[in-house]
Amino acid sequence: MNRSIHLYPNAVRPAVSRREFLLGAAAFLSLPAHAMAAASATLAFENGLWFDGEKFSPGTRFSVDGRFTHRRPARVDRTLDLAGACVVSPFADAHNHGFGVKTAADDRKLVTRHLADGVFYTRMLGPTLMDETWKDALGLNRPGGLDMAFGDGMLTGIGGHPSQLQAMLLKQGLYPGLTADQLDGTTYFQIESVADLEAKWSKIRAKHGDILKVVLQSPGGRTAFAPPATKRAGLDPELLPAIVRKAHQENLPVAAHIATASDFRDAVGAGVDQLAHPPTFGMIDKADAELAARHGVVVMTTAANLKILLPPADLPEALDRLRANYRLLQAAGVKFAIGSDNVSDTSIGEVAFLREIKAFDDVHLLRIWSTDTPAAIFPKRRLGRFDDGYEASLLALDGDPLRDWSATRRIRLRVKQGVVLEEPARGA
Repeated sequence: MNRSIHLYPNAVRPAVSRREFLLGAAAFLSLPAHAMAAASATLAFENGLWFDGEKFSPGTRFSVDGRFTHRRPARVDRTLDLAGACVVSPFADAHNHGFGVKTAADDRKLVTRHLADGVFYTRMLGPTLMDETWKDALGLNRPGGLDMAFGDGMLTGIGGHPSQLQAMLLKQGLYPGLTADQLDGTTYFQIESVADLEAKWSKIRAKHGDILKVVLQSPGGRTAFAPPATKRAGLDPELLPAIVRKAHQENLPVAAHIATASDFRDAVGAGVDQLAHPPTFGMIDKADAELAARHGVVVMTTAANLKILLPPADLPEALDRLRANYRLLQAAGVKFAIGSDNVSDTSIGEVAFLREIKAFDDVHLLRIWSTDTPAAIFPKRRLGRFDDGYEASLLALDGDPLRDWSATRRIRLRVKQGVVLEEPARGA
C-alpha cells in the first residue's frame, strides 16, 4: 500500500519523507498563533479506512472548525483522498519527564520529534520549569501543535522519592537557576500531616498542574532512586484520603506513583483517579482490581523503564509479575494509558516493549495508544475517536497496523484539529 495521498484542488503530491516532515514541522512551530489558527480549513477525508477501536472500516469524514462530522458541509476547501490509508487517532504518552527541565531551545527539538512520531499528546507527570512564555515559544496546546498537560506540584513524604533523584539531576545541570535547598517547594513538596498540606496548598496550586501527582511507595518497593526497603519512599498512606478530597474539591484529579501491590490497594481505596505505574512488586488482589475498574481508575503502563530501574538479574521475574498484573487488570475491566516515564521516549519505545513482552494484543494496544491515552490526559476534551464533534486529528498510515505493526511508523499524513501538519506554509 504505497499509494500517495492526493490533495485536491492541489496537484497530486507524494507522501513526504521523515526529513521533509521534520523541516516542515520546525517551520510550522515558528508561525505565530494567529497563523496556526488560520491554517484550519474545511476538509474532506475520502477513501480512508477508519479505526473504530476494533477494526478498520471504510468511510468519509469532514473537518469543520477543527472537528469531525459525517455530514458533508455546504463548502469544502480541500479534499484529501486517503487512497486506502488506515486512519488512527494520534498517539499519546501520559507519563513523561522530558520537557521543561533544560531550556525552551532543547524542548523545540522534542516537540518536532513528537509530531514526527505521531505523538500529539503528552503529559509531564512531574516537575518542570515552564512558564507561559516558554509554553508559547513551543506552540503548545493549539491547533497544529503538540498538546501537553502538567503534573506539577508533586507530593511526597519526608526524604521520599523524588528528593534523591531531584538532587542528582540538579548536580547534572538540570533545573538551572535552582539551588539544592529550593527543590523542596519548587519541584516537589514534602508533606507530613494534614496541617502541613493545608499550609502548603496555595503554593502547590500555584504550580497550575492539570493533575496532582502523589508518591505512595511503601517498603519493599526499592528501585534505583528509592531509599532502602526498610524506609518508606513516599507519603504516609493515611494522608492520602485527605489529599484526594482536597484535590477533588477543586476538580483536580490525582495520580499516584506506586511500586507495590499494597500501594495499589491504598491508592485505589483512597479514591485516586490514575496510577502512574502498575505494581512492580507483589501481585494485585482481584478485589482491588475490580474496585479500580468500578471507580474508573486508569493505570499507566511504564514497562520499558524497568530495564533502567531494576538490576538485570531481577528483570525477568519483575516482567512475569507485570504481565500477570496486566492480565488481572484487563480481566477486571481496568483501562490503561501508555506511559513511558522516560525522558528520551515519545512513547514509541514503550509501545514497542509492550509488544515485545506480549502485554496486550495489537488491537487492544492500538486502542490504548490512540484512544484511551489521549482521553486520560485530557478527560474534558473529545479526543481519540472519529465521531461527530470530536477533534479532527488523525494519522493516515501506509499499511494496516493490525497486520503489520511497523505501519505505525509509516505515517503518510498528520492532521491536528483540522490543520494539515505536512503543509504548514501552504495553509498559513
